[in-house]
Amino acid sequence: MVEDMLPDVTKLGIDTAPIIYFVQTHPIYDVVVSAIFKQIAAGRIEAVTSMITLTELLSWPIQQGSLQLQA
Repeated sequence: MVEDMLPDVTKLGIDTAPIIYFVQTHPIYDVVVSAIFKQIAAGRIEAVTSMITLTELLSWPIQQGSLQLQA
């Protein structure tokens, strides 16, 4: 599936939303983002993101005191 949609992609910029969808197992988007993250884990795609994404991802868990989500 992902191989067909992104056949020549070797590096992919990932914003905050897809990471949240992956972590929260979003009912609509999980199938797609999980397939992309499997490609990343297999080393077929290199993922890059920004410090802004990291900040956005950690803000809510820090506010909630959720050590599990911070890890």
